[in-house]
Amino acid sequence: MFKSVALANLLSAIFLAAGPASAATLTRTSAEYGNYSVTGFETPVADGKSSYLLSVYEASTHHVHSHAANVVVDDQGGQPLYLMLASYEGVDWTFSGSGVGSIAGILLSAYTPSSVIGVDAAKVTSLVGPGKMVGYAYTYPSLDANVLIDYSTNFFHAPVDAAIMTYSGNGFAIAAPGALPEPATWALMIGGFAIIGAAMRRRPSVVNA
Repeated sequence: MFKSVALANLLSAIFLAAGPASAATLTRTSAEYGNYSVTGFETPVADGKSSYLLSVYEASTHHVHSHAANVVVDDQGGQPLYLMLASYEGVDWTFSGSGVGSIAGILLSAYTPSSVIGVDAAKVTSLVGPGKMVGYAYTYPSLDANVLIDYSTNFFHAPVDAAIMTYSGNGFAIAAPGALPEPATWALMIGGFAIIGAAMRRRPSVVNA
């Protein structure tokens, strides 16, 4: 009986420690041309709001006028979403999806005239043109990426939870924040199950008379 209670308590402790950690998910869904790599990072969202960075060099091969980069936003479950969008060539960042209403603020940085479509203009701060732009980046880690991350962190008073950067991209997706155990949690769970397995093997066999 004592062993059964101890095992139950151990199981409870493991699953409590393995509570969900909200994680950000950004993906590039399409590119205009080329097989350019995608870089960036993701960290758990710890403060009840998401702050993301999307940065490209361009959204098409055409250097004369802006082209659309479509961003589909999933339902964020009531969690506010802050975005920094950066590019060198002109990009019309075009938003759609069930989570667009969760967007609480957008910071737009571009060298060439760019715009944000599908989001209330009052939520957009535009820093476009020479002398106004913060910068852009298409690789991470890099000095340019750090400049964008630092600026966004200070502007929104929130750390950047996830970033995605690529030279050419015209399609992106922002998934709903998920409940994903962190690596340390997986290790704890696996170790706990090993202990339970060992304890079960040591239990004496019951022989019926």
